[in-house]
Amino acid sequence: MVEEFDLSGKTALVIGAGKSWLEPIAISLLEAGATVIVINQDKNRMPLCGGLASTLNQRFKGISVDLLDYRTLNQIAEQEISNWGKFDILVNSLNVRFAKPLIEIDYEEWRKVIDTNLTTIFTACKVFGRYMLKQKAGKIINITTCLGERGVPNCTAYGAAAGGVVQFTRSLALEWVKSGVTVNAIALGWIADLVEIPEERVERYIPMRRYGRPEEFTPLAVYLASPASNYVTGQVYFVDGGAMAHS
Repeated sequence: MVEEFDLSGKTALVIGAGKSWLEPIAISLLEAGATVIVINQDKNRMPLCGGLASTLNQRFKGISVDLLDYRTLNQIAEQEISNWGKFDILVNSLNVRFAKPLIEIDYEEWRKVIDTNLTTIFTACKVFGRYMLKQKAGKIINITTCLGERGVPNCTAYGAAAGGVVQFTRSLALEWVKSGVTVNAIALGWIADLVEIPEERVERYIPMRRYGRPEEFTPLAVYLASPASNYVTGQVYFVDGGAMAHS
């Protein structure tokens, strides 16, 4: 069974922006044996991977780029495919958090949230997915939040972007279902270290009455990146402490 989750010889791209889950995902894929290329919007937030980068630098690379710059991203793809020969895994982890009453949101704020949390996934899948289509194999995992299917006041922009990720995932999975490329999503609830909400809101929204921890969803990312999930596509997995089941 352990062999089914082994990512040795696989090349994984982990793309992130905002206050996302780049580091725990990159660490998990590294520990599972993959070569990991992190492409981050913010050069000042490049993950250190818990010290693994220094000991496993032959299997880790960090790149900073404007994720909406299609031309530059395409150049990076051409360069990295020549270095590694293939792209097996693509994890999109974009999370610019935003909460504001609709009437107070200006156009630039709306565009930033939608562009960063949704449009970047379109760009990444278009740029890197074409190599997976040529290979007739690949795993795409989109990380979003449970607010894509649960409404919360003052989160119209954030929720709309997350909802877009959910439907993008399902539609692309069906579009590429015969190509050997699977497309799935992980929709997260409130994860420790990335959120700060009042205790009464924890009580209200999370039946388990606590934040989640990164190690409680990263094994799912490894599963979706591994051969163990070859028959799984178009699925959205909620890791939220019961929030989606709670009325």
